[in-house]
Amino acid sequence: MLAFADSRATLLLAGVPFGLGFGIVVPLLSSVAVKRSPRNRTGVANSTYYLCLNLGFGFGAFVGGKTIDAFGFRHAFLLWIVSIVIPTMVGLIWMRDGLVKKSV
Repeated sequence: MLAFADSRATLLLAGVPFGLGFGIVVPLLSSVAVKRSPRNRTGVANSTYYLCLNLGFGFGAFVGGKTIDAFGFRHAFLLWIVSIVIPTMVGLIWMRDGLVKKSV
C-alpha cells in the first residue's frame, strides 16, 4: 500500500497494517528467540535478538535512503518487498527442515 499511496489518507491507511504487523511481530519473535534458547542463555538470546533488530534498523535506514535517492519512493517500497519475502521463505524452509534446534 505504501508503494502506491498518492494521498495523505492512503498513506495513513497504509500505516495501520504496518503498525499492527510490527507491533505483533517484534515481541513475538523476541519470545521465540527466548523460548528456543537454553534456560541459562535466555538473557543472551534476548540481547542478541535486540542487537540484531537495532542493527537492522540502522542498516535498513542507510540502505533505504540510498535506494530512495537512486530509484524514488515508489520503486524503493517495491524493492523492499524482496527484503521481506526472501528471508521469510528462507526462515520457513529452515524451520520446516528442522535446522533450528528445539530446546527442551
